[in-house]
Amino acid sequence: MAIWQFDFHIIPNDFLNSEIENVNEYLWDYKKINKSKIKIPEFLKIIKSNNDEIQCGDYDKTCINFSFENGYLFEIFCRIDLREFNIYLLKKVVFYFRKMDGSVLYNNKIYMLSGEILKELILSSNSYKFCTAPMDFMNGLKSNKINL
Repeated sequence: MAIWQFDFHIIPNDFLNSEIENVNEYLWDYKKINKSKIKIPEFLKIIKSNNDEIQCGDYDKTCINFSFENGYLFEIFCRIDLREFNIYLLKKVVFYFRKMDGSVLYNNKIYMLSGEILKELILSSNSYKFCTAPMDFMNGLKSNKINL
């Protein structure tokens, strides 16, 4: 992940009130969603597709990765490029993942997916702090006021 990207997982809503110990335990495999059933987000184009993965969008920018195991969805990982961040992109991401009944997994905590919640997570992230005030961020790292 680049410092200017906010990254998170999308997990099934079924885990909304669960406690997270290990990200790998809270993925999509139990739902048995076949790769052919994944509707690709219209706001990103497919960059890479093979048996194990579909990558929509450039890896260094906003992208969504769908990982598969034995032909079934296993993990959804999303990165938002904060250099290009705007309310329209936020709405598209939220709308797309709501149709999949997804929740946000960020820093081992699960959040209900909404534009307001995702916006608050982004605004409180180190990525956002870096993008808005890079020197303050770097000085905070140097003085141990910011933890990674």
